[in-house]
Amino acid sequence: MVDGQAKVDDVIEILTRQDFSRDKVEHILEQLKRGGEVFEPRHGLVKLIG
Repeated sequence: MVDGQAKVDDVIEILTRQDFSRDKVEHILEQLKRGGEVFEPRHGLVKLIG
């Protein structure tokens, strides 16, 4: 992660290794984007806000 940014694929990979389902991780990322906690500066990247 650089400057609070991470590749979506890396986030999914890390969390699926910790027994989260891919669908659940994708769902949570979408909720975080809608809630304004993260945004997607470029396709495939997410950035924490705050």
